[in-house]
This record gives sequence, structure tokens and C-alpha cells, in this order.
Amino acid sequence: MINIAICDDELLWLESTEQLLREYSESTGIPMKIHTFLSAYDIIEYVDDNEDFDLYILDVVMPEKTGIQVGTWLREADKRGLIIYLTTSKDFALDAYAVQPFHYLLKPVERESLFAVLDKAAAILTERVNKAICVKSKNGSLRIMFDDIVYVEYVDRCSNFHLKSGDIVTSTQQRVSFADSMQPLLSDERFFRCGASFVLNLYYISAVDKDAVHFRHVPNTLYLPKNASSALTSAWFDYWMERGNNV
Repeated sequence: MINIAICDDELLWLESTEQLLREYSESTGIPMKIHTFLSAYDIIEYVDDNEDFDLYILDVVMPEKTGIQVGTWLREADKRGLIIYLTTSKDFALDAYAVQPFHYLLKPVERESLFAVLDKAAAILTERVNKAICVKSKNGSLRIMFDDIVYVEYVDRCSNFHLKSGDIVTSTQQRVSFADSMQPLLSDERFFRCGASFVLNLYYISAVDKDAVHFRHVPNTLYLPKNASSALTSAWFDYWMERGNNV
């Protein structure tokens, strides 16, 4: 089931979007639980007291707080739900970049456009739930979800999986190369091999400096191999441009 929040201060648009979601759910067979909010403060209060939604559909222009401000709060509160912005203008796209939105849709929302975006969102959310890598450690074989991995570091023929929880899972010594062992991750667009000893989850990167990379969730500053910053910055930028699907 996809848990969805819609926030729009105009009741007509709110009800219209909700109806389109219900039509999509009925036509695809994908179950959805839909919550509606007429106020930015209402959605913030609800999310603060409850679990994260899988998908947020936010009006950009609202009187109390803009949808971009709501999105900023969600990211600062470590909420991972995908964000779709509804707007009457493309001018807000750059302002929302730091929020890492999934998509923008122009009002009035067209059925075909929304359904196409929902197809992509459903695929990503399914991926989050199902994709995992099996790791042999001293405590036995573990199944680690791709979505939990911030980065992997190769040290003394062992792979150290740094997780968003702050935990580190260390593999047993590997007989295959690091590159070969990381193929399951590298086949996923979220992951990028940086130098000979690192695989990074592009989603969790918050900043790339000349010689270091910073992450959300973990306090680590990872110092990059020489001349690696340019390729990493490019991959990180391309990842968000592709995921953002900007108008």
C-alpha cells in the first residue's frame, strides 16, 4: 500500500487531486491510503506526530507556509517520502531544488500526466521495499536493504557497510574483487563507485567538496581519492536531475 498525503489550501484542487489518485488506484490495482490537508501547519503537525508518508503531493503557493517550506521541513526532519509539487508556474523549480523533489506538475493537473508520474513513483517505492544485498559477516549472513546503505568502504579485503542507522556491518574477507562484490549495488542507479575502495549511495549525499563528501544521517566526512570529486559531482547532479524530472 502507498501512503499518500495531499496538501492544498484550495478545496477544489484538493478534492480533484484526491479523485485522480483514487481513479489511478482503481485502474492499476495499487492500494493507496490517502490523507488530505488544507493547511501547511496541519500536515506538519500530523507528520510530526505520525510516521512518514510514502508520497507527498504539495501545492507550492499556500498562505501560511509554501509547499517548498513544507518540503524543507520534511527533509530536515529526515522524512524520506517522495515529493510532487503542484504549481501554476515553473518559476519555483530552482527554489525547490534543495528539497530534492521527485516531480513538478502544472495546475490544472492532467490525468495522463499524473498517472505517468505515479507509475514512476510506484516503481521507486517498490524498489525501496524489495531491493537488498546479502552479506556474509562474522555474525552470519545478513540481508541489507539498498535503501539502508549510505556508503560502502573496502578495507583489508572486507566491505564495511555504513548504514543510515549509524551501524556498520563488516563482511568477512572476500575472495572476489571489491568491484565484483559490489555489482548488485552498482546495477542500481542510486550507487556510484568512487575510486577503488568506495561505493556511495547518491541519495544520501548532502554536499561534495573538492576533496570530501558529506552525508545525511551519518556524521562522517569521507575524504575522496585524488581527482574523484569532479566525476562524483557529475554523477550526483545527474542522479537528481533524472529523479527530479523537472518541468
